Amino acid sequence: MVGRGSRMPTNTNDEEPSLKVLKVAVNEQRRFHDELTGSFRGLRTKIITFIGAILALLTFLYAGATTTKVPETRSTVDRLFFPSELYGQIFYLVGLTCLIYALAKLVHGAKPDAQWSVPFEQSDFASLKDTDERVYLEKLKDEYVKATDNNLRMHAKKSEAMKDSFYPMLVGGILLVVLRYFQ
Repeated sequence: MVGRGSRMPTNTNDEEPSLKVLKVAVNEQRRFHDELTGSFRGLRTKIITFIGAILALLTFLYAGATTTKVPETRSTVDRLFFPSELYGQIFYLVGLTCLIYALAKLVHGAKPDAQWSVPFEQSDFASLKDTDERVYLEKLKDEYVKATDNNLRMHAKKSEAMKDSFYPMLVGGILLVVLRYFQ
């Protein structure tokens, strides 16, 4: 029970936020959008770097596997460093499978599947007709919400590709390097 003289806050959902609150909200959304954009660019760079690392490792390991102009006396199995023991063959296949899985997952994560969203397109600014500051800020806030939802989904896909490929890439690389140089 509320005592006499005390005031209960009346905050209904029908009240509109003040202009000051809208400006703060839009600034926070802008800051978050910029941070998300930077993180997305970093993820793209990491994905491309990991793809290059896997391809470089495979090139390093299998560079001598193809026949060259000078015929070698080693067989193809020896040039592919395929072990003769069963446990070695299992480790070899697990390592190669892990690397190929990681490469496929990263390539899938690197594909351009959607366009990065921005709150207002250039054409929206060209035909700007709002004269009321509140209407414009509410519209901008809603556009930031839509853009952020779309961008978070794209960021999550690329982040998942990175997360799902990291350990297989690491395990596969270690297994194949160990088998190649220490068998």
